[in-house]
Amino acid sequence: MTTIAIAGGEATDFARPLAQTDKLGFLIQPPRMSIIVTTFVEGVGRIDPERLTEAVAVAARACPGMRLALTSEEPVWRDTGLAPRVRVVEAARFDFEQFADEPNIREGLVEEGGPTCEVVLIEGTDSTVLFRAHHAVTDGAGMRTWIQEVFRALRGEQPLGATDPRNIDELLASLPKPACEEEPAPETPIPSVLPRPSELTPRRHFWLRRTVPGNHPAVVAKIAAALTAASGLDQGGFWIPVDLRRHLPELRTTAGLAKVITLRTGRGEDWTQVQDRLLALLAENYDLVDHFDYGPLAEYSLAEIRDFLDTREEESIQIAERDYGGSAALSHLGRFELAELSTESFEATTVYGLPSLGYASMPLFDIAECDGRTEIVATWYDGPGMVERLGELLDDIAESLAPAAHQRWVGNDTHRALPPTPTLTALFAEQVARTPDALALDGPQGPMTYAELDRRAESVAAVLRGTGVRPDTVVGILADRSPAAVTAIWGVLKAGAAFLALDPRNPDSRLGELLADAGARICLAARADAHRVPGVEVIVLDSVPTSDAPAPADAVRPGDLAYVIYTSGSTGRPKGVQIEHHSIVNYSLWAARAYGFDDTTRIPLIAPMSFDWAYNTLFPPMLAGSTVVLVPEEPDHVVLRRMLTESGANAASLTPVHLDILSTMDLQLSGYRFVVSCGEPLPTSVAERTQALFGPDCRVVNAYGPTEAAIACTATVYRGESGPGNLSIGLPGDNTRVFLLDGHRRAVPPGEVGEIYLAGEQLARGYHGRADLTRDRFVRLADGTRAYRTGDLGRLLPDGWLACLGRVDRQIKVNGFRVEPDEVARTLERHPAVRSAVVTGVRRGERGKVLCGYAVTEADPAELRAFLADLLPAHMVPVSITPLAELPVSPNGKIDVNALPDPFATAAPAGGARATDDTEAAIGAIWAKVLGVDGAAIAGDSEFTQLGGTSTAMIKMVAEVCAEVVGAGGEREFMRRLPEVIGNPTLAAVCSLARSARRPSAVR
Repeated sequence: MTTIAIAGGEATDFARPLAQTDKLGFLIQPPRMSIIVTTFVEGVGRIDPERLTEAVAVAARACPGMRLALTSEEPVWRDTGLAPRVRVVEAARFDFEQFADEPNIREGLVEEGGPTCEVVLIEGTDSTVLFRAHHAVTDGAGMRTWIQEVFRALRGEQPLGATDPRNIDELLASLPKPACEEEPAPETPIPSVLPRPSELTPRRHFWLRRTVPGNHPAVVAKIAAALTAASGLDQGGFWIPVDLRRHLPELRTTAGLAKVITLRTGRGEDWTQVQDRLLALLAENYDLVDHFDYGPLAEYSLAEIRDFLDTREEESIQIAERDYGGSAALSHLGRFELAELSTESFEATTVYGLPSLGYASMPLFDIAECDGRTEIVATWYDGPGMVERLGELLDDIAESLAPAAHQRWVGNDTHRALPPTPTLTALFAEQVARTPDALALDGPQGPMTYAELDRRAESVAAVLRGTGVRPDTVVGILADRSPAAVTAIWGVLKAGAAFLALDPRNPDSRLGELLADAGARICLAARADAHRVPGVEVIVLDSVPTSDAPAPADAVRPGDLAYVIYTSGSTGRPKGVQIEHHSIVNYSLWAARAYGFDDTTRIPLIAPMSFDWAYNTLFPPMLAGSTVVLVPEEPDHVVLRRMLTESGANAASLTPVHLDILSTMDLQLSGYRFVVSCGEPLPTSVAERTQALFGPDCRVVNAYGPTEAAIACTATVYRGESGPGNLSIGLPGDNTRVFLLDGHRRAVPPGEVGEIYLAGEQLARGYHGRADLTRDRFVRLADGTRAYRTGDLGRLLPDGWLACLGRVDRQIKVNGFRVEPDEVARTLERHPAVRSAVVTGVRRGERGKVLCGYAVTEADPAELRAFLADLLPAHMVPVSITPLAELPVSPNGKIDVNALPDPFATAAPAGGARATDDTEAAIGAIWAKVLGVDGAAIAGDSEFTQLGGTSTAMIKMVAEVCAEVVGAGGEREFMRRLPEVIGNPTLAAVCSLARSARRPSAVR
């Protein structure tokens, strides 16, 4: 153990008179029973001892109540000017039960002359910080304030300060006296929840700790009721310290300001009855009643009382051990926000207090709540059977708060061993060695074997190594669905770096924004796009020289970054999800087995490379020796049909939107082994039609998972379900667990709705450069499990499978992409003519929600949409923007989304125009079905997008027009001329094109 020198300081005139409770409640204890307020902050990561020492000094200047000493001349605490000492204890690994026996937390603190508090840094693999202070100078709430100030200083923030000098006596004197009177003492002694040991181990006490999942409103009442029942008490009386700061919420002080009230309980009472009684006591301000009469002791000095007790210490202790003041003391230390106790290098995972027994104590239980966990630490005198009995009480409390039956689900038994080196590069090298001459890629640009792909990727890697890339270096790739793009991906990985795949369809400004945010200084690009990313070093893929030099040994590690992929951000900025090698390997191996990839599989790649569902058609098949068929064209219905019927594919990976389009075509496919859907919910009706399309021997798989958990985490196979609603999302994959938790992070009972939390091997490292967002979304559950909070709602079905039921927030899916409406709104507000804006999802029939914008502006909506199109991907541009004089506001001052006008109401013609001919009637009916609107809302001058049509809805509409109106003979001409009307997609324009392209027999 080392002690870091206390930083020098200058004493101020801060002083606090000695309160009666300080003198007669805490300071009269024998030194070996010194009552200490102790709080642990555990976490992952490290805290530098020197920085902690500096932070303690800074925080102490802002909180002089934490550097007090008791003067011998007068009963006053005075500022010493000396910061609390920082002690450093080396420990290979922190373990609470072992550390509880260490003298570091048992020894008293000097009462006269100081110091009265200290900080202990336990240095192991991760840091743990222990804050200790004499109870006479602070209490649990004061300690929480002090800890928060130290961590503010550690983060380089300005402390808020806590400089009020009043003690509890002065505070009580300033508060109005309550009308209530003290409750009469019970006629019979109140029994304790634990007996005194018949044989004491020289009055030594011990601690036991339980961590309970979730936060629990009314937790004190629930624990009091549970202890009453578990102890078999007919009546209980629990001492409940109440923080008097509740009467003065703006008070900033670290002083001890807790007053005790007694909470009565009875046999068989429900916790709600106990809570009602507690709330009544607080409502009547029983915490302001003077419960203790110190009698003549109050007239004596501390020294005189100590001298008296020293001569009769043994007799005093024996009396205290016979007489109980209550059944137990339940001290709630408050709710800690773990983000407030974290730094760039240290993430707090839990906080808990350590109750300290005096010789007149009853059993003590300290309760602390932090994000999604409740910590309970209890203490009692050691003796035969006492540890076991207290452990049983804590187990009973835990079961009452979080029933074990709610925590366990057999679907989470998913452990499966990974390869010794779970990296993409190692497994790809093994596959190349197994099947060097097998086709890795096929498509319009010709075939490529695994050996050739490996050789070309190594050439890219050699160039990148020459630029000095290292693990976690991010390299951009601007090339889509081409051999060059796939080669670039494997080249970046072989070089030990991580790739960022960019969508060439995005605006140049968006490309630059993502590269800058990811810190990418190099971008691999196709020659046609090389000019679009200024400010970075561009390597043209077509110009990479072939390298015949032997490849260096693979040095990639499982924890290295494999790729970064950007999703929409609710703060107005996109956020880069960081996926490590072991995560994508775990998914790839599970997917290959669960879906059925092998060396005979041929699967088309049609998703944009910036969409992580594209990697389902890249990594699982290529680690299984499959052939990936590249489809460079945009996937309209013609491309989809050709892909399925002419590419030789026997498997497919598509979104529900694509499956919906395919299922309306006049096709009958055979030879397909599996079709996997992901990206958004799969309607049961679409799954049913998909099964009919691909035949009974094809497995239709619905996969679910966010980008933050490496593509997909659960899957189910369609089993013939029919009717409304969506297909279930099945069961977790290998090394993945799913938890359904409520708003307090408590496990919901089976069958009830909870938010989906994902845990396991596939979780992302976090968001690039966004520690705040990472801490918010990637959380620690009560047992220490790291989990991702998805924002999706789920329920466990009677068959034991999972259902996904929607969102807890405003996020929506557009073409399979996640869109945070607030990011679009913040971008819209960058237009100089927009004063404020809101973007939200508006439901359109059975198609779900489409993105719609509202702006306080006089600008033309078309101009605003064009402005957004220059900054955002196409799927993030609202289908409509409605100008408003002002945005509606709810009574609480927030934008009232429900009061926004229907953006499509003005698109309906005033009387429901009659169709001019059969063509307009047929196409109008298609529009009505695809858009989910009344046919009366459609006229010749109606625009598809103004009625809520997205790009995927446009593909579906065109497919149905070709099938139902134009006919097979006119389809090629219709599709050739379609770009003529894309810029002005009115019903009249589409009808005119259909008339000129169709054959006379096309209308059915």
